Amino acid sequence: MMRIGICDDVKEIVKSLYEDIYTWAMYHHVNVEIKKIYSGEDLLCEIQYSGCFDVIFLDVELGSLNGLEVARAIRKTDNITKLIFISSHHQYYKEAYEVQPFQFLDKPIEQNKLYTVLEQIYHAVKEKETSFSFAHQRVNYRVLCNDIIYFKSESRYVNIVCKGTSYQFLGKLDEVERILFERKSNFLRIHRSYLVNAKNIKEYSYENIVLVNGEELMISRNQRINVREAYKRFLER
Repeated sequence: MMRIGICDDVKEIVKSLYEDIYTWAMYHHVNVEIKKIYSGEDLLCEIQYSGCFDVIFLDVELGSLNGLEVARAIRKTDNITKLIFISSHHQYYKEAYEVQPFQFLDKPIEQNKLYTVLEQIYHAVKEKETSFSFAHQRVNYRVLCNDIIYFKSESRYVNIVCKGTSYQFLGKLDEVERILFERKSNFLRIHRSYLVNAKNIKEYSYENIVLVNGEELMISRNQRINVREAYKRFLER
């Protein structure tokens, strides 16, 4: 399912976009959830309490919190959502590139251009890399699994070590492993405290692995056979 947000302070534009997106989705048999939102503040609250969107159609010239400010706030915790800026003015486009927009649409929005963008988004979302979502201090985060080097369990927390950054959230490694297993991901449980991304293993031996960030981790004795077989299957794929 594609989760789509439409954020504009002009209700007629939101209504028109909603109807056009819904029509496109029905014609192409695409399962969508579409949220109509009328301010930047309400959009950020929706993300906070209901999770990230796959796509957001975002007006640049919102009220007290404009579209660029909203996009910067989103990008602090989510680099995956496709942002589509809608505006009747071009002077914002250069500044908007810092928040990695997927596309720009000029107002009034032409239906054929909207449908072309929706087609592009649909294929991009369908083929996107698996992401992992979590919450920390009431803030929702989402990171690409390919960017995750490993998960580490410490007391009641799980640390996520990524390429260039790290995160922490309250949780259990067993639950993380269950979620990733259901998605048929490439993570290996090498130790009761470590869940490692096989894609980010640089060197492998029966007792140890070296990761792309240079860290060396020990494979626990009771996991060595399982890890060897799982890593072999990964390499064969």
